[in-house]
Amino acid sequence: MAQEFATAFARAMERCFAEGFELPLVIVAVGADGSLAALRFEGAGQEVDAYTPLALFPPEGIPAIAPPVNLLVVDARGEGARIVLSAAGEVVFDRGATTLADAN
Repeated sequence: MAQEFATAFARAMERCFAEGFELPLVIVAVGADGSLAALRFEGAGQEVDAYTPLALFPPEGIPAIAPPVNLLVVDARGEGARIVLSAAGEVVFDRGATTLADAN
């Protein structure tokens, strides 16, 4: 399971860069079990050279985040996306522009 998550996460990061996202990135990951990780990824261009954990729940660490995992990704310019990593390793990328007014 960990390898599938790592592969799906790498694909999600590649898609962010393909969409023009710029480092640093702040990513909040929320698992189906309520576990949460917030991380800041830093580097140059599309090369991540460091990450800093900003928050973890449970605080003692996350042995494995339960899929599906919802990611909120925000880049240096404030651009954002929601990405879902499924248990099967699928990656769903959403930069939807629906406003609250559109939902009515």
